[in-house]
Amino acid sequence: MLKYPHLGLAYYKVHPRLFYGYEKISRRGSYVFVAFPEKAVLDGVYLNKLAETTLGTVLPSLDMEKLMELSEAFKALKSPRARKVVKWAEKHAHQRTALKASYTYNDLK
Repeated sequence: MLKYPHLGLAYYKVHPRLFYGYEKISRRGSYVFVAFPEKAVLDGVYLNKLAETTLGTVLPSLDMEKLMELSEAFKALKSPRARKVVKWAEKHAHQRTALKASYTYNDLK
């Protein structure tokens, strides 16, 4: 890991298969790569850099289909950290689906 505290940046080495899920944005004659929110959360879980309270706050705003789609690449890595990400994504996508189904059922009563 490389840290640049005065810039508020830290660089982590990750597997090349995880370089996806971002968009290229033009800034002041140059460009930056910015992760989609769903990929940023998956990366945070992978790097163990997000607190559960932060995840709980961000989770409702995420697109669960996109989260699951983006989590597919982690399956190919077969590392414990990658498996943790996949399990986390599946758990939260399932909970969200169950919650939506509950609301739909209750709306029909």
